[in-house]
Amino acid sequence: MSWFKKYSFLLFFLIAAVNMASSAPKKNTARDLFKSYPQRFQEIHSAALTDALAADFSSAISQFTKTEKNKTDVFGILQSEASEVSVKAAAPYIEKIKSLIKDYEALQANLQIQKEVSGDYNITDLTEKLKKISSVRNQVYEAGISVSKIDSSVYIRHLSASINGVPEAEYSGICGVMDCQFDYILKSALNPLEKKALDCTRNIKHNFSSENIFTQFDSEKVTDAVSKLNVHIEQCKKINSLSSLIKKSETEYEKQMNMTEQLLSDVNLLSEIIQKIKASLNLTVKKPEDIKLSLRTRNDAYSDTLVKNAEALFTYGKTVSSIKSSQDLITLKNLNGRTEFISELTDSISSACSEIERISTSGSINLWIETARYYAEAASLITSEDEGITAVLNSYINETEETKYAGKCKTECANALQSFTTDIQILSDGIKKLNAGYGYRTNFISEQRSIEESIKKISGLQEEIHTISKTAEKKYLTAKIAENSVTVLFDKAYELYKKNDFIEAFNQYQKADALYNSLEAELKNDGDLRNDLYQKLTKLKQDIIDGEKPLFVIQQRKYKTDARRAYDSGNFENAFYILSQAEEKRRLWSKMMDYELESDMELERLKDFVNTAIAIKEGREISRYDSKSPEILQNLADAQMNFKKGEILFKEGKKNEAVPYLETAEEKIQLVKNFYPRNKDAGLLRLKIDQLTDKESFDATFPEKIERLKAEIKSSDISSQQAYSDLLDMYEINPAYPGLKKIITEAEYTLGYRQRPANNSQIKKASELSQQAQKALNEAGRDEILLEHARSLANQALAFNSDDNTAIKVLDEIARRRGEKPAVILSAADEDLYQKALKDYRDGNLADARIKLNRLLENKNNSLSAKIIRLKENVERKLNG
Repeated sequence: MSWFKKYSFLLFFLIAAVNMASSAPKKNTARDLFKSYPQRFQEIHSAALTDALAADFSSAISQFTKTEKNKTDVFGILQSEASEVSVKAAAPYIEKIKSLIKDYEALQANLQIQKEVSGDYNITDLTEKLKKISSVRNQVYEAGISVSKIDSSVYIRHLSASINGVPEAEYSGICGVMDCQFDYILKSALNPLEKKALDCTRNIKHNFSSENIFTQFDSEKVTDAVSKLNVHIEQCKKINSLSSLIKKSETEYEKQMNMTEQLLSDVNLLSEIIQKIKASLNLTVKKPEDIKLSLRTRNDAYSDTLVKNAEALFTYGKTVSSIKSSQDLITLKNLNGRTEFISELTDSISSACSEIERISTSGSINLWIETARYYAEAASLITSEDEGITAVLNSYINETEETKYAGKCKTECANALQSFTTDIQILSDGIKKLNAGYGYRTNFISEQRSIEESIKKISGLQEEIHTISKTAEKKYLTAKIAENSVTVLFDKAYELYKKNDFIEAFNQYQKADALYNSLEAELKNDGDLRNDLYQKLTKLKQDIIDGEKPLFVIQQRKYKTDARRAYDSGNFENAFYILSQAEEKRRLWSKMMDYELESDMELERLKDFVNTAIAIKEGREISRYDSKSPEILQNLADAQMNFKKGEILFKEGKKNEAVPYLETAEEKIQLVKNFYPRNKDAGLLRLKIDQLTDKESFDATFPEKIERLKAEIKSSDISSQQAYSDLLDMYEINPAYPGLKKIITEAEYTLGYRQRPANNSQIKKASELSQQAQKALNEAGRDEILLEHARSLANQALAFNSDDNTAIKVLDEIARRRGEKPAVILSAADEDLYQKALKDYRDGNLADARIKLNRLLENKNNSLSAKIIRLKENVERKLNG
């Protein structure tokens, strides 16, 4: 058996599959291909084609020259029916073809082609062998063409068909058998190359499988397989190019190879895309901890990266889609008879494209969804924050709030409007980014609508901010007008303070403070402005106090000295006035410091002396301020007039006539004494009546009366003052009475009307105590306990000797040191709470006032505030009364 028969099975299936696929479904035999031709034509051609397809080319070619009993060879078919001209014209060509057949048959013994170590055919040897076959074949083909041109007779047409074959059957005819062997040899040379190509293709297929493409994809192996596959294809094309030896144009095989080469460039592109998709899918981008800050600072690498990769995945998908729909791939996939490696390659590429497209689309969608969720979350956070800002701004001027902050609201409204504009731009930019993924919008439409809704909300908030800003402007103006009104008075107080007129400065400050409190409702439109004004007022008050502190002790000492001098000179009213000034100054100082001053024992003693003297003096004289003074003075004048008339009559010896006048005088005197029991004029007038009517008895009882009055002076009740007044009257009647002046002086000491001069013993004792006080003061510093001890010793010394200069200096120094104790100044909030408690008290809301005062007194500093303590006492008194 020749080597052709060795591969006959391969050729049969190859040719049957590739070139006779159209007949395969109908299961046609070779003879069926020639059924429209004469019987002998059918027999020869079907036998030749069968042998050729079985790779028995010697038998196949012999079928054309073989003659049998009563049967002609292929050249004699229909010859008997042909014209002589036709037969004669064809004869030379028939002879030539028969000769060529013999040459062809001679070649069969030497067509074994050499192989390389790799198993591939030796291209040189292959070329040489195929050239020999093609040389014979081409001459046969040319002869057949010449025959076909002789005429159009049936004989010539059948003869031409026997030489070059019939259209219905490839590899038919003499030339067809030679073509079949040519292709068979060519295919045999291509087979090992195509097997190698198949191995490379399967490597690609393995990496392109859905199980491996994004998990175990090896780009290096794919690149290597593509490189080798290109080499194999080039080798196949080179071998296949030998087809030109039999005058074929570009073969279908070559077209397949050319398109396959183009697909291999797509394989490389797919490999790159797979790597990029894996990088995009495996990319880890840290989401910002503060989304709002990231977006507002335009440092949004997160969403930029998401969008960039989403767009890249979309592009990869589009690229892969174009590869999948490329004309070359579609053509090769739909091509009948494609080689196995091309079949597997196209299937691999198609499935890989589908998987890549699916993954890239899915990845892109996921990234767009993540981007949309990121912006939706940001939109929610930003909107929530902006709503919070709006709520805060609204709270600054909310009518339900007692204190508003219009100025701050104005400023922050402007900032908020700018910030909200930025937020809207940020979210609008997010929408623009998402629009780039419009094709996948159905997957994140809810998030996008959420972002759009947030933009609308923030726009609405901007409108609300505009309204708030306008309201704040009005309220701020109201507060500013009120502040300016208080500032006018503040400035006056400050100018007086700069001139060291601290008392008048404080008075002006009080006016400013009172106006501040009266304009509290207007000022509360701007808490910051109100607080600043309160701090200004508070500082001015403290500055005034600091300026007045050094003067207070000096002024108090001057008041005491001047009052003592006035008292000693008998000018009790002036002494009282001076002491009243001292008291007023202490009251003012207490108000400045807002705490109760400790009792000044020295001042209290002076006041007692002065008050006693004035009380006695006021009892002996009729006050012009008394509403009944006109009536009393008239009674006194009537008494004096009647006394004088009675006195004249009595001295004339007309006692009986004098009695009615004197009795009337007594009645009038009693009317005066009903209101002024110790009245000097009334008392003297009564004594004069007694002395006039019974001088002997009057003189006799005068000493007894003095002794009785002396005794009454020592009693603690009101009779002691009456006794002292009577002694003065008696002194007026008889100033020369022995010892009466001394008795009156002793009475004044007893009554506290005059301070008894210190004796030597008292002076010594006072000196000892004052020295102890001085020592205690030197050791005290500002220790309250030690200062109080020194103060007690100094007061004891003055009790013994009111002129002890050391004790006076000690008391002044203690007052100076204690005067450095800081004033009680309420905070703005506590002052506000105090004013509310005061209003509650005035409105009769005592329980509410008590609650507010108790809250104030929780602060230790506030527990020293005199005004809080006084208000608390008033509240408690009313609640308990």
